[in-house]
Amino acid sequence: MPCIPIKSNTSCRTDWLCVSGAIYEFDGYRFEIHSQFGPVRLTKNDNMHSYQPAKFFDAVERWQALSADEREKYKAEE
Repeated sequence: MPCIPIKSNTSCRTDWLCVSGAIYEFDGYRFEIHSQFGPVRLTKNDNMHSYQPAKFFDAVERWQALSADEREKYKAEE
């Protein structure tokens, strides 16, 4: 479950946004498909990657075109 620090510019407080969904590895990318946030590229530590290139979204489209059974083969963890 990746957690993203959200820092305020007006205080010293840091809030955290944690999302949970199944994690997949496909075509060289580690990602999750969240019901509200959509596809999110992850780092090796399962944090949101700071760079979400167009090629990543192309890979997600290829993954989504697979059958449900085929997509499950790429599940890394839940």
